[in-house]
Amino acid sequence: MSAQVLKQQDKNQNAVVAVSKNSGNRPILVIYEVEKEREYHFSALHSVALKEQIQEMKINADGDGLWVRIGQERWVLFSNELEVQKNKGEPSFTHSTRQSFQYEETSKSVIIDDGHRMTLDLSGKVKPLEIHRLSANGSLWLIVYKDDVVLAKSR
Repeated sequence: MSAQVLKQQDKNQNAVVAVSKNSGNRPILVIYEVEKEREYHFSALHSVALKEQIQEMKINADGDGLWVRIGQERWVLFSNELEVQKNKGEPSFTHSTRQSFQYEETSKSVIIDDGHRMTLDLSGKVKPLEIHRLSANGSLWLIVYKDDVVLAKSR
């Protein structure tokens, strides 16, 4: 499972995230709107089933589209509506919303490398695979585990 934040939440708009996961044995890519007014309900906007596992995702530099590495070598550019775009091989200008972090097992907390400390109640969960800033002000985070995606508020 992997994710990228396509649009951060702020006062006026909900966050939009891309999540790769498996449905049964089939890999899928889903674009969700995280609806603040509905207690952060994940509402699916677009989805596409794929033949091979997603290895990596990056956001196109201009913010319009998502590069996805499928299998070992093949990169595919999807629009924000998950339509396949014409492209020339590999992404050249991209960015990721994935944050570097350190996990502290005893306190069940993570330290974000930009100096922001966030305490998580993991209730028996294992170390997160990825962490993404979901809100522009850093108060809400997207936490990716092997088989689950959850939200956490910073303290």
